[in-house]
Amino acid sequence: FIAANMYSVPYGLLYKMHNNLPLPADPLGVYLKKGALCFFLSLLFCLPPVWFVIRGFDSRVKETIHLVDDIAEKGDLRSRINVTILDDFGLLTASMNKLMVQFSSIITEIKNGASAVSGSADSISSTVHNASSELTAMNETFAHITETAARQQELIGKTGESLESLVSDSET
Repeated sequence: FIAANMYSVPYGLLYKMHNNLPLPADPLGVYLKKGALCFFLSLLFCLPPVWFVIRGFDSRVKETIHLVDDIAEKGDLRSRINVTILDDFGLLTASMNKLMVQFSSIITEIKNGASAVSGSADSISSTVHNASSELTAMNETFAHITETAARQQELIGKTGESLESLVSDSET
């Protein structure tokens, strides 16, 4: 800023002209030398803070990339990005944290639903197995009843024959 200001308005020359002081022999050369000196001094004072800000931003971007890559590779949605500064990038990382919370809750709901379905399937399987066992027992019981009924029918038939034989023997 200082260098731009120095190049745009030659204050020293204007001051000397305004106060009727003698001007240097080469006013343009003096103006350019002082402007260049001011420009390089400005760079000297401005570069360290700019370098510090760029380095900090770069480290935040790398940390975020590393964390997002870990989430993509491992699927660990419990990880969160540390938001240290609420600038545009900080707001972006905070939004990513909210997104991971939403993904985590969705996956938890899916797991709970799958667990409930699995429990229901186990219950249904157990009920079907019990019903199958009961049906097998009922079939065996019906087979036994049928066999018993057949024997009773046979005994009734023999009893009828025996009675007829007794009746015919008694008549004779």
